[in-house]
Amino acid sequence: MKKMKRLLAILLTLTTLGCLGVSSCKNTQTQDPSTERQAIGRFYTLQEAYDQGFITENDLKSIAYYNNGGRENNEDKIEEDFVSQPLNPKTIPADIQKNIKSDYIYYNDKLENTEKDSSVRINNYYGSYNDTYVLTLRGPFGYAAVIKDFSVSGYKFYYTQEEFMVWRKQPMGKLYTLQGAFDRGFITENDLKSIAYYNNGGRENNEDKIAEDFTPQPLNPETIPADIQRYVKSDYVYYNEKLENTEDISKVKINRYYGNYNGAYVLTLCGPFGYAAVINDFSVGGYNFYYTQEEFMVWRK
Repeated sequence: MKKMKRLLAILLTLTTLGCLGVSSCKNTQTQDPSTERQAIGRFYTLQEAYDQGFITENDLKSIAYYNNGGRENNEDKIEEDFVSQPLNPKTIPADIQKNIKSDYIYYNDKLENTEKDSSVRINNYYGSYNDTYVLTLRGPFGYAAVIKDFSVSGYKFYYTQEEFMVWRKQPMGKLYTLQGAFDRGFITENDLKSIAYYNNGGRENNEDKIAEDFTPQPLNPETIPADIQRYVKSDYVYYNEKLENTEDISKVKINRYYGNYNGAYVLTLCGPFGYAAVINDFSVGGYNFYYTQEEFMVWRK
């Protein structure tokens, strides 16, 4: 199989074109374009989803409870009076089921992209947590009639004649340059003024554009919410051609936050790379911005 990924130009040139890859994308050069599949999301093991922060310790407890039909096999981790999180939604929506089955075929190197979705069957559903769906499914294969087990953070899980996995839609948003966000209208002229003020620590470098008595818009929220931080990091990995989609998102660091404007989060971050110790500058709408050893970008869902 040939690996395909969406392209992201590092620093200030980002795009949203390409192909999502969990581990690899199929070579579809000879395939009829009318039948060519495109990935909607990606699959994780439960351990990977937990490591990435999509599944929490408390989520694991509920998943283990549903998987084992109660406290069995996890009596040391699950209290007698424990009440699991309700399944929300109660069942996997039809469109999500279709996406999961299609993605399973798309990523599986044993299957042609022309394989029918109906050949994939979702067996068990253990809940949706932070935009992930935890489930077991069967492909059009023979499975050994043996009980398989694994553990995550001390919780034990079991399955047989099926595959245990986590599916998550990806990407959750898009990355833009500040110029790109401004051109699209997500960032206004007034927003630029506040962003420049926060970026420069005041009027410095923009005295001709920012009045002495200017007060920037307050940061709202004051910090980037944890779920949005996960989305930003995950999408950064997803779009970056230098990174595998299995890269640990904890290696992506958000350095600075300049505010949320019309659902667009303006920030700087560092990927798992070495950055030259030079000051980079650019201007948008006549406002000057500076950053060093990081990347300046805008994320929007």
